[in-house]
Amino acid sequence: MMIPISVPPCLSDLRPITQAVHHNTDLCGGMLTLNLLLLLLVLLLRLLLLQLQLLLLLLLLLLLLLLLLLLLLLLLLLQQQQLLLLLLLLLLLLLLLLLLLLLLLLLLLLLLLLLLLLLLLLLLLLLLLLLLHYYYLLLLLLLLLLLLLLLLLLLLLLLLLLLLLLLLLLLLLLLLLLLLLLLLLLLLLLLLLLLLLLLLLLLLLLLLLLLLLLLLLLLLLLLLYYYYYYYYYYYYYYYYYYYYYYYYYYYYYYYYYYYYYTTTTTTTTTTTTTTTTTTTTTTTTTTSTTTTSTTTTSTTTTTTTTTTTTTTTTTTTTTTTTTTTTTTTTTATTVLLLLILQY
Repeated sequence: MMIPISVPPCLSDLRPITQAVHHNTDLCGGMLTLNLLLLLLVLLLRLLLLQLQLLLLLLLLLLLLLLLLLLLLLLLLLQQQQLLLLLLLLLLLLLLLLLLLLLLLLLLLLLLLLLLLLLLLLLLLLLLLLLLHYYYLLLLLLLLLLLLLLLLLLLLLLLLLLLLLLLLLLLLLLLLLLLLLLLLLLLLLLLLLLLLLLLLLLLLLLLLLLLLLLLLLLLLLLLLYYYYYYYYYYYYYYYYYYYYYYYYYYYYYYYYYYYYYTTTTTTTTTTTTTTTTTTTTTTTTTTSTTTTSTTTTSTTTTTTTTTTTTTTTTTTTTTTTTTTTTTTTTTATTVLLLLILQY
């Protein structure tokens, strides 16, 4: 039993091939191999582009060698033998390296061409197998494609190594040219670089000092603001508390003094008066007190009895005198005056 599987939507451009095939499962296997082959083609084309770039770099190196030969001719004309020997040795080494690189690049180009031919053959075989329904061979093609992918990865690694070698050669050439022709300039450049570094360090130090000063100023401002605010708030709070406490103490003292003064006045009035303490309850009995006092003048024993009775009434008069203080003082004085006048 073959399980029917629908065709992926990304392969809609291959509808004529799919219509010629009856089983969708074989079609999907064939489409997978096609995709792998297309990927391999793209990788091979990129490798070809990289090799072309390497060839261009090699051509540039050859141009540099030609320039060195021209320099050699100039030195020959100027008759400087030591420099001539050095340059000749350098040229020979560079020529050997360039020849080796060219051989490697040619070998890689041959390998890439062979791989391209193999891929084209595989594509043709795959199309034939899709049309003729040889399904087991498709698996073999997939294995071959995986092997080709591994080979391409190895080729990519080799190309990267070659690129690194070419870059190193270019750097060596440049350094040698600079060493031979521009030693003094290099020294001057080094001195200039050192001076620039010193200037940069000085600028950095100045910037750091400025930043530190700014930070210190900010800290001082914050501290001043904090202390001023705290001191002002504390002083205001303390003043307010002190004023409130003073007002409360004054009020308490005044109230206490007033209370003490009223109680002392009432007690003095009760001690001085013996008979008129009963009159504090009512204000209308002031006339009757005069009559009673006249009757008691004849006998002295009755007055003593009245004093005993008034001591019992003094307890009642203390409650009433708190409500009216002015009347008690006036009645006491009037009673004293009346007694003096009678005697």
